[in-house]
Amino acid sequence: MPYHKVTNVNNVATSGATASTIVTAMPKTTASAPQSLTPVAGDRPIALTWTAPVDNGGVSLTGYAVQRSADGGRTWTNALTTGPATLTATITGLTNGVAYVFRVSAMNSAGTGAASSWVTSAPVAPPAAPASVAAYSQLRHGYLTPSCLLSTCILRYLTEVAAYSQ
Repeated sequence: MPYHKVTNVNNVATSGATASTIVTAMPKTTASAPQSLTPVAGDRPIALTWTAPVDNGGVSLTGYAVQRSADGGRTWTNALTTGPATLTATITGLTNGVAYVFRVSAMNSAGTGAASSWVTSAPVAPPAAPASVAAYSQLRHGYLTPSCLLSTCILRYLTEVAAYSQ
């Protein structure tokens, strides 16, 4: 650990080390990159979670800067900032079906640190209602085959039966 020793010097003499207090200090630097950035797609927003950086740069974190890119990481837009204890963010106002790239950086009094690894995600609209539904008197149901849009697939359809009277 670096330290500083101060001695008094004048035109008569130089003081000894005992005349001064030895001060130790760690130089502050920017924080290392946040870890484990994970996206969860919704209907227009993307929710992000991450873990704190391994190294805070020797001083307390002041927050996180979240950036997004709609062109594969060529240009970046500041999406939002969070407080130092917040390890989540929800990015709103996105377009369903468009792939966005995200990264997060930790901030401290020395500045903005290294960015996390990039993650890519695209918000998705909720699935449409089933098409071509047919019901028979024996409660047999026919559906079109479940389909996929981007990485979101309809896994099954739920059917509700209720008494109907006119």
